[in-house]
Amino acid sequence: MTQGAVKTTGKRSRVVSAKKKAILSAALDTFSQFGFHGTRLEQIAELAGVSKTNLLYYFPSKEALYIAVLRQILDIWLAPLKAFR
Repeated sequence: MTQGAVKTTGKRSRVVSAKKKAILSAALDTFSQFGFHGTRLEQIAELAGVSKTNLLYYFPSKEALYIAVLRQILDIWLAPLKAFR
């Protein structure tokens, strides 16, 4: 029984990760095209293939999603600098 729970948890973790990745990718595209004020969460949710409610489960506000996108971009930009440490 424990092994089944582990398999379910692992599968759920992959699903959560995939949804977050899809949402972040859609958010990056949409924010890039329309800016913060021109973007609606409904647009991002539709592009990511999730409901707005589901999007808000992972990111509680448009601001939180925007910050997550900015952090992702900064991580990519700063990765080469970490090699110099």
